[in-house]
Formats: sequence, structure tokens, C-alpha cells
Amino acid sequence: MLFCTIQSFIESIQSNSLLATLLGGGVIVTFFRYISEIFQFINKVILNLISFTIVERFNFDYSAPVQMKKLMFLLNTKGKPLWMRQIEIMKLNHDADSVNSKFLSVPHGSSLFFLYGKLIHIDKSYETQGIKMVTYVTIRVFFCTKKKFSKLFLDDLRTINPKESNNNIEISTIGDWMYGIEKQKRSIDSIYNSDGLPKKLLSDIRNFISNEHLYRNLNIPYKRNYLFYGKPGTGKSSCVMALASEINWNIICVDVNKSRIDDITRNCAEYKNTIFLFEDIDAVTRNIASRRKTKSIDDECSNEPLGEVTLSQLLNLTDGLITQDKSICIFTTNHIEQLDEAFLRDGRMDVKAEFKYLDSKTARRMLIEKTDIVDEHLDNLPNDICPARLQELILKYNLGTINETELIRNI
Repeated sequence: MLFCTIQSFIESIQSNSLLATLLGGGVIVTFFRYISEIFQFINKVILNLISFTIVERFNFDYSAPVQMKKLMFLLNTKGKPLWMRQIEIMKLNHDADSVNSKFLSVPHGSSLFFLYGKLIHIDKSYETQGIKMVTYVTIRVFFCTKKKFSKLFLDDLRTINPKESNNNIEISTIGDWMYGIEKQKRSIDSIYNSDGLPKKLLSDIRNFISNEHLYRNLNIPYKRNYLFYGKPGTGKSSCVMALASEINWNIICVDVNKSRIDDITRNCAEYKNTIFLFEDIDAVTRNIASRRKTKSIDDECSNEPLGEVTLSQLLNLTDGLITQDKSICIFTTNHIEQLDEAFLRDGRMDVKAEFKYLDSKTARRMLIEKTDIVDEHLDNLPNDICPARLQELILKYNLGTINETELIRNI
């Protein structure tokens, strides 16, 4: 700010010939120019020696991204404000009608904080890009090494929970950019399955989490990969949501077709207590196969273009070579027969779980628990009912758009 004031003063003298002549403007201009250069040197060189900068960019759709909430929550709970020019109020939850909502007082513009005992300068600003709002947050940290501060800062951002309750989990997506939302947890009992598969998978995951020492002693990579396969609408994605809820982990959905391998690797290495979900993995392997067929002989020796994940990179991911310890990856597919054999072999896919249609007994239990239809009216149900379709019919029945006779007939 001082530098800008000096520059303005110099320009005003230079533009006024009378003042420059009467007061020896040339000397004054030269004097203030040297002063401005000194302050510019201090700003660019000396400040850079005693501080470093962290820059964050957040995309807004309809509400503040989860990562933005975490940063502001961190400043509110662990930071000590020294000076704030402007203050904003940020809502923690997404439910606009909630009477139990909690709010944060967050800085806007320039502000000073103590965080981890270090002086930091925060500059937060907004920019509109089309229909989206982008927030830029610049953090300048004084008298601290970047390595030490970044470790504390990133560890807190990964583990901090800015939610007003423990009833939500965070679901983020890696694609063209990374963004996150919060979803209400769901119980494993809410997943209807004729084979009891969801509870078996939950037991396997809990066994994996509690036996780290065994993996270490046997020198086995401490990772667990699951392949959920079966027809559409059989509850694969819903089961992932329930499993994450039960073990209180978050979910990162990875769109391999829109992600670079280094983005996937970085997130797999940084985020703890997170399930990495790769949906419709058969589409990815088909894309890889098609790229192979269209390559010329010369191209076979060259690297894949940036942004295209190769099969070898995907296999390294499943082998645990580019993921941190205690990692859980879940892959889903509607067409297991289209997957490469190298992808399916033991040691890469630790658990292969087939999701099937509901038998009449399980469908009957679902109808009784979710509607007021009596058991006697459900005697002739078929043995292969799509769970997603049954769920939609139950919703229509409870909304009153179809009656009991229409529901049973549509089943």
C-alpha cells in the first residue's frame, strides 16, 4: 500500500510541470523513486526470506465447497484473530430450513491471525466466472518453514470435521476439478440384499482395518481392493455409501476418464480414512483398449497423452504401489466380462462381490418395512426383482401416486 502511495506521489509531481520547476521536482522525484525501489526490494526480497505463501482456489456452485469450510473452520477453532477488515457468516450445513444450523464467522479481504503460534496474513476475495463464483484465498506465513507449517496445516485439513453433527460423510469427486458435498449417513441395514453381502463386506473391511500389524509382519501391502459387479440397480453404489458411513470414512469418487494419473496418485497418497471409488471401471478399460487399437507402431513406444490413464498405471494403483498404506479402493462394473484378466487376478482384486436381484423373501421384507401393505397380500412375488425398481415403486406408493394393486402388478 505504501509503495502504491509513493508511486502516485511521483506521478503527480511529474505531471505538474510548475511544481516540478518550483520545488526542484527532479530531485524530489529522484529521491522518492529511490525510496519506492527500497520498499519494493523489501517487499519482494526480504519478505520472501521470512515468509512463504499458500494459495487456494475454490469453485462455488450453490454453496461453499467442503474444503473451503474446512479452511474457515480451522481458522475459527485453532486461529487467533488479530485484525479483520471484514467478517462474513458461513453456514456449515446444506439444509436451508434446518433450525439447528451452525455458523462460522470468517474473514474477508485482508486479515491477520496467529495460527500454530505463527503470524499469518489472510487475503480472501471473490471473482465471478460465468454462472460460477470462484474464491481465492492467499495465506502468507511469517517466520516459519514451509515444510513444518504445511504438515500441520494439511494434516488438520484432512482430519478436521466442520459438520454440526456426525450424521454426514463427505463425498468428493476428482475429475476436471475436485469438489465435495456432504451426504447423510446410511446404515448397512438399509441395503437390501438376498445374500447378506453388505454385512459380509462390512465385516471384511473392519477386519482389514484392525489387522495392520499382520500385514506389516507378513510384508504384504496394506491395502484392500474390492470389485462390486452385477446388473444395474442392484445396490453397488448404495453399498459403498453404507460401508463408508459404518466405518466413518469419507468417499472420493475418481473419474479416471477425466483425471490425470498424478492427480489420482496425489489424492490417494494425501487423504486418510477415505474410500476411493472407481465407478463403471469397464468403460475405462474399453477406452484403454480402443486407444491401443488406434495406435500406430511408432506410437506404441511413446507415452500416453496427459490426462489418459494407462492400464499399467491402473494396475500399479491396484497393486498398492502408488497408494498410501491403509487404503481402500472400490471398483464397480456392470460388465465384469469386459475387464482385462490382468486387472482381475488375485492380489489386485482382493474381494470380488456379485450383486444380484432380490429374491421374493427379501423383496417381501423390504415392502413390509417400507409400506403399510400386509404380509398376506405379498404371496406371489417373483424371485428376481431389481432393488432400484422396487425402491421407486415403494416411493410412488408412499407418495400416493399408485395404489397397492398397481404396485404389486408392476413388480
